[in-house]
Amino acid sequence: MSLMSYLENTLNENERAGQFALFFLVFDLGSFALRMIISGTTSHFSSKDELQEVKLFFESLKDQGIDLEIFQIVLETISKNIRWLEKNLSTLRNWLLISI
Repeated sequence: MSLMSYLENTLNENERAGQFALFFLVFDLGSFALRMIISGTTSHFSSKDELQEVKLFFESLKDQGIDLEIFQIVLETISKNIRWLEKNLSTLRNWLLISI
């Protein structure tokens, strides 16, 4: 299966993965714009489900021969977001309840 066919199939199978795949259809692999879009799109991800979904998508791209440095950076950022929430969510929730 060609990369283009793979990305088109991904667009049809999963909405979020399809959004990522669309970027690969529009931008050159490894371009600054693509790196910024990937990191910007995923920078707010903060759940284990989102992390798993992104991991699976990146792994599927690696199977197609695409392995970009930004993949590891994105996975680290999502993991840091998860840890931050685990550490601070209760404090933040309490502060909001008191303040509002």
